[in-house]
Amino acid sequence: RMIPALLDAYRERVLSLGSALRFNTTPEEYHQMRVCCKRMRYAMEFFTSCYGDRLQSLIRIMIDVQDNLGRVHDADVQLASVRGYIKKKHSKASKRRHLEGELEPLIDSEVCTKQDSLSEFHRSWPESRSELEGIDFSL
Repeated sequence: RMIPALLDAYRERVLSLGSALRFNTTPEEYHQMRVCCKRMRYAMEFFTSCYGDRLQSLIRIMIDVQDNLGRVHDADVQLASVRGYIKKKHSKASKRRHLEGELEPLIDSEVCTKQDSLSEFHRSWPESRSELEGIDFSL
């Protein structure tokens, strides 16, 4: 009884977090979702011997969600680092603008990576959510 209850609790948390995510959601909320998916995945992997192959497709889904949200998080961290470096390195606005111009391709690339990963998450989430809702964790 403990194992199904634990997995059900993770499922409810993932579903709750996932239903609240929008394109304008804060990076911290996306990261929370990623961490929760990771914990659920690890729990499912740990209890695989109790379930056989029943959890494999859901584990794969959690990996995909983690990967997408991981790319979002990595892009957010990179963008914050670059912007922080620019701000720290140059106190004069003109020098900051010059450095921003030089780093614009890097910034644009990270913004695109983030947007692509967010789009993929939001495109695939309804099906992932449906799979998650449909699994029976009873032993």
